[in-house]
Amino acid sequence: GVDPSTNGSGAEMVAFLWSAGSHEGDLPTINTAGSINSTVSVNDAAGFSIVKYTGNGTDGATVGHGQSNRPDLIFTKNIDETKDWNVKEFTTMTNDNDRLELNDTPAIVTASSTSFIKSTSNSNTITLGDSTRVNENGKSHIMYCFRSISGYSKIGTYSGNNSAKTVYTTDNGLVGGSNGFKPRWVMLKRTTAVGNWIIWDSLSNPSADNSNNDVIYANTAGQRSDAGSGRFIAFNSNGFTISGDSGDSNASGHTYLYFAIK
Repeated sequence: GVDPSTNGSGAEMVAFLWSAGSHEGDLPTINTAGSINSTVSVNDAAGFSIVKYTGNGTDGATVGHGQSNRPDLIFTKNIDETKDWNVKEFTTMTNDNDRLELNDTPAIVTASSTSFIKSTSNSNTITLGDSTRVNENGKSHIMYCFRSISGYSKIGTYSGNNSAKTVYTTDNGLVGGSNGFKPRWVMLKRTTAVGNWIIWDSLSNPSADNSNNDVIYANTAGQRSDAGSGRFIAFNSNGFTISGDSGDSNASGHTYLYFAIK
């Protein structure tokens, strides 16, 4: 096609792809683990599944996610309505009404009445509230589920320090931990205040030899840009280091959600 957002003449494009099965055998299947049947494509070894379901508007409804353990991070979208993306990360977002929005910049929002994805979600199912973002009656919803896989991916949080912050991708998140890896892709979001969803990848500035301040913001339509030293990242053998004191990535007293992939 000729859509400039996907195939503009002379423009550089980037695509981030997750495999959740293959056409050679791992086709989508019906999952009946929850009170709502779902259609799932699963790559359990990579900690990723795609889940499609029709909402029933019932607080406490459950949907099977297809993985062997509960996901750590979930993106959900009502695909029949104009609704914000709903994001749930289970380490810090422990209230049933907590959410982030992938298409916007607010901190963790705690809704006053309608509930979203609940902390009672488990190794088989995701528990839904009655928000129209995640469980509108009769409407189709899509859910992208991720969990940390030792030596391959890491989902977690860190506290900013206004200087140089190293985050370790080891199993226990410590410098001496096991199975650390050098990321090729990192996304993060400040959860305690307004902040962009920042994405760095190893292809954006390969000539910089393990240093990268070229960023893409998932919540905007902007082009890849040089974010300056305030949003500088280095990919290390066992994690990554954020330099500078940008509020988006390393402000003292603030918490950040991150997702790193080898």
